[in-house]
Amino acid sequence: MMIFLSLASFSVANATLVLEVKGTITKDGNPVEGQYQVIISNLSKEGVIVTTQTPSSDGLGTYKNGWFNLFNPVAENGDQIQVEVKSAEV
Repeated sequence: MMIFLSLASFSVANATLVLEVKGTITKDGNPVEGQYQVIISNLSKEGVIVTTQTPSSDGLGTYKNGWFNLFNPVAENGDQIQVEVKSAEV
């Protein structure tokens, strides 16, 4: 299984306000068809965790989610982001 990860952040006055994480999970080069739980954590900040599931509205195997906090930036340059994938299939 392979995970492709894309990070996009938007900043104002040197503070990151939004962190968007999206990507595609593939198996043997093809997007996975089943549902998978995706847990996205900022290892550099305590309590900054978000979960989502595949597929997103972008199609098979895709996931996306984001954080927004106006007063406490959820990510800054150099932060370590971890993406964990678990099968949600029964």
